[in-house]
Amino acid sequence: MSMYVYDLLEDGFGINMSALLIPFIIIVSVIYPIFKKGFKRPTTILEWCTLVIFTIVFLYFLVNPLLAYFQYLDNRGMYSEGIYESVEGVVEQSLVKGQTIEEFTVKGVVFEHSIYGGGHYYLPLSDNAYLREGVYVKIKYLSTYNGIVRLEVISQ
Repeated sequence: MSMYVYDLLEDGFGINMSALLIPFIIIVSVIYPIFKKGFKRPTTILEWCTLVIFTIVFLYFLVNPLLAYFQYLDNRGMYSEGIYESVEGVVEQSLVKGQTIEEFTVKGVVFEHSIYGGGHYYLPLSDNAYLREGVYVKIKYLSTYNGIVRLEVISQ
């Protein structure tokens, strides 16, 4: 009997939108007053650089969730067609890289996931207890980049 199950088809699009929304709100709060006063063409190099940087950051936070959603649709299609690998065993290594990425190994297969999610499994690091060393898991994953499409935690 599984203690925890994540399935891409059942649980849907796994992306932590609040994590992406915070920088977006900060950017908009900086840009909005500029446009409210009336946008004037930048005249100095500093104004041009600032405009270019804010535009790039704004587009990143606008496009990134869309790319993650398209990846989710692609992964969902491959998973429902049965194009995936399986591994079952004990989590051998589990470590956190930085503040947002966790990496763990099961029978020599290395998996990495982020709290920001994407088109595959994600688990906020606050719920990290499921993936510590010694936990027995069954994983179905896409072999192209080891994106988990189904995770079953059998025992802790």
